[in-house]
Amino acid sequence: MDINDIKHLATERIYLIPDSSEGQLGYVWCDDPAPGFDMDPSEAVEYVRKDVHDDIIKRQASSAKIGMNAAKAVAGSYLEQAKRMYAECSPEALESEREANAQLTERIAQLEQERDTLAYRNTGLIQQCRAAERQRDEQLSKLRALNHGSTSEAWHWMGNGEDHLESLVCPILISAENLKAIFSDRDDYRAAEELQINLREKMQDERDALAAHVERLRAALNYCSEYLYGSHLNTIGHGSKAHMEMVSALEETPATSLALLNQEPEAWMYQHEETGRIGFIEQDEVDRGFERNNPRLQLICPLYRRKAERGA
Repeated sequence: MDINDIKHLATERIYLIPDSSEGQLGYVWCDDPAPGFDMDPSEAVEYVRKDVHDDIIKRQASSAKIGMNAAKAVAGSYLEQAKRMYAECSPEALESEREANAQLTERIAQLEQERDTLAYRNTGLIQQCRAAERQRDEQLSKLRALNHGSTSEAWHWMGNGEDHLESLVCPILISAENLKAIFSDRDDYRAAEELQINLREKMQDERDALAAHVERLRAALNYCSEYLYGSHLNTIGHGSKAHMEMVSALEETPATSLALLNQEPEAWMYQHEETGRIGFIEQDEVDRGFERNNPRLQLICPLYRRKAERGA
């Protein structure tokens, strides 16, 4: 048996207690702080075995070290947060956002002018279609006047809507010029009608795309204005969101704005309102109440799947 075995056989705690059994007050060693009924445990002095004491000191030192490291990490996080807030509130950042705001305003004015130009062009096309319809009516009126005659074994082409070619079995009296004019007017009318339909559909698509783009730019401008002149100027996350709104809106085209209007977001970016930490979640987590379950996590912006035609 070595010395370590002997150490572990000894009790971990021993007490020095007062004793007057010999008629004189003295002190004796005991493993119980009050071995007698009339003894007070508070009068005993407790002693701990050295290896047990060293182990207690070691655990306390480890706990203190862990606490110091945690305090350093929290202090570093607060320092980074302060640096980020200072950068977002710097005069240079505010001036950059005001400049981007001015660019958005100018871009909206340009888009509104393009919208008015397209609306004027659409009005001109409608007027051309109506003129073509009047020319058609004039030609049909001339055809009825030229082919008006008395009833005979031949059918005199009247042009009054009662000339049903599929039911006629007798000769038809109509000049080649008028017949060509009828076919020509018919083809022109069909072509004009198809052109009108195509132009209306195209103008409707362009108008919808421009409206979606203008609304997208207006929403980004309103958010930037609210950030610059509202109550969120010094709030973490709002500066980043305002910057992303401006960049995203300026990069979009009317076609992409219309596509995004009808497209569901794939995911969302969020940011912690105190630490500024950024993360991403899928749309189904938002549907399950992400904002309600995480009041300190603020949704920054939706994320969409980029299609090949958007990058062209």
